[in-house]
Amino acid sequence: MVIQQLLAFSAVLVACLAVSAQGTEFAIYKLSLTWPASACIPTKNCKTPIPKFFTIHGLWPTYKSDKPVPPYDATTNKCNVNPVRPQDLVPKLATIRPRLETKWPNLRVGKTDDIFWETEWAHHGMCSDYPQDPLTYFDVTLNLSNLYDPLRVLGVQPSNTPHPIETLLENVYKNLGAYPQISCNMPVKGKQLYLKEIRFCFKRARPPFELRNCTVDMDDMCSILEFRCLCSSSRVLSSSKQWYGRWSGKSRFSK
Repeated sequence: MVIQQLLAFSAVLVACLAVSAQGTEFAIYKLSLTWPASACIPTKNCKTPIPKFFTIHGLWPTYKSDKPVPPYDATTNKCNVNPVRPQDLVPKLATIRPRLETKWPNLRVGKTDDIFWETEWAHHGMCSDYPQDPLTYFDVTLNLSNLYDPLRVLGVQPSNTPHPIETLLENVYKNLGAYPQISCNMPVKGKQLYLKEIRFCFKRARPPFELRNCTVDMDDMCSILEFRCLCSSSRVLSSSKQWYGRWSGKSRFSK
């Protein structure tokens, strides 16, 4: 049903070519979802209450090499139309604003939701397939985040039980038929590593709906450190369950 709803958005739209200086078009959309409890360490940097579900970071046009498409530039990354400017974005999102405020909030203190959405639009939306239709770009992202909720497809819930990262990757593959990408952060250097984001990759389409393996299944520090997923027992985080740990090994797609 959700996929059918998404497909309904495939009415004729003016596509953005998103061509780099080398003439390469992007082939992948990457849906990046944030686990707020990990992203909000220390908690003083984030607004309260901290969401207890994955929130949206963005929907990113990406090359096959896993490199993101650069922000729109009339010279080096040009569309065949003039994209909606970031400063004109927010009024166009009025009909879905309540959903965006819930699922796509700016977690950081001192930063507004509007600024977050404008930044994501400037960095990723303007060179998507919806350069003149930000409402559909954001609505499609909301629908994808509902369809691919990590808490439903990871096969585990945050708890005191450790889970190897390989287990999480395999669980997602069993449930969806494609490997995601997992991103980590280490708030205190040399201390605990946290699972920060899960990203699902889709073949380029308008709208994106067909999952594919992410080119790289572990991003940033996840690929070089030993990883396990646990529930935090520290005083600062006692009210929010976390995944955290360390990982040792290479990506399954590394050469």
